[in-house]
Amino acid sequence: MTTPSTELELVPVGLSHAEVLAALYSESFETPWSAQAFSDLLSQRTVGGWIVGRSEPTGFILIQ
Repeated sequence: MTTPSTELELVPVGLSHAEVLAALYSESFETPWSAQAFSDLLSQRTVGGWIVGRSEPTGFILIQ
């Protein structure tokens, strides 16, 4: 029998993750940000972050 992993995976975000970030954000906030808003934000040199999850994304961290 195998035991499921309890470790979280951190994946560096890029412009290609804008749709995923928008979907995750909309699950937690009444006024969601669009994928374009995330693309605009991520295109700035001073912005970075990670998508968090196990087998699929469950959250994210952005820093500026």
